[in-house]
Amino acid sequence: MKFAFQKAGTLMITLFIISIVTFFAFQVIPGDSATANLGIDASPEQVEALREQYGLNKSLLERYGEWAVNALRGDFGTSFSYRVPVRTLIGERLPVTLMLGMTAILIILAASAPLGILAARWDGRLPEKLITIANQIGMAIPSFFLGMIISLVFGVILKWFIPGQYVGFSENPGGFFRYLIFPAAAIAIPKTAMLVKFLHNSIVRQLGMEYVRTARSKGNSEHQILYRHAFQNALLPVITFLAIIIMEVLANSIIIEQVFSVPGMGRLLVAAISNRDFPVVQAIVLYIAIVVILLNGLVDLLYHYIDPRVKTL
Repeated sequence: MKFAFQKAGTLMITLFIISIVTFFAFQVIPGDSATANLGIDASPEQVEALREQYGLNKSLLERYGEWAVNALRGDFGTSFSYRVPVRTLIGERLPVTLMLGMTAILIILAASAPLGILAARWDGRLPEKLITIANQIGMAIPSFFLGMIISLVFGVILKWFIPGQYVGFSENPGGFFRYLIFPAAAIAIPKTAMLVKFLHNSIVRQLGMEYVRTARSKGNSEHQILYRHAFQNALLPVITFLAIIIMEVLANSIIIEQVFSVPGMGRLLVAAISNRDFPVVQAIVLYIAIVVILLNGLVDLLYHYIDPRVKTL
């Protein structure tokens, strides 16, 4: 329990520092949000009126204080471009991105564990060599290019879905998941290849340990040694690598949402940056930071739970 409280305190301090960096970084970027929103033909009076409306004429410290207090209540202000609360925009887009990310993570977990174990069990033989070749191909293709290939093969040629015609969950739940599986696969395939390779190497390393030879001398079968001993001990370093992959899934969703025209957080972030809609950008960046911090904290807690001898501070 003490360890959990220490981690929570560290995470809160980290989040506070990130909030400062996030806010001030976007305030010192050259250019003016009011001018970008109104256009270059706007009169100085119109620009000044909009700056006053959104509090842009206040000092940086005043704006940060108001933003931080409101952010703690879940209020990130009003979007300059959409003229609606940022919380409303994120509430509409966040479920889509979360579903895309969770679908990709499920594909990664469902495919990497059996393939990694199979590669380790048949290390040096044909199945392992075929998996290694597939891994090299999977890791070599960027997610955005893989998304284009998937759109061409499964969308244009096989016509399993219509590229660019996103189906909302409220319109057709079945169509929503049917469409989402393709961008999720584009995100998952390269990450699955990475995790399979890492898991394979980790298991093979464990199979060469002294305790495995001891287990064999006691009459344990290869199946028992692989699943009850080697696989369990190989999971510890894999957990950290999996957390990194989950973070990359979140980052890749920003690009893949553009390729498949998925109206998630990624497309909203790109549009907000283009329009200098800083309240939206700040909220999304802070959301991403929270996810990354929570994942790191969860990994440390899992480490501590699986093996209390590991000191994660």
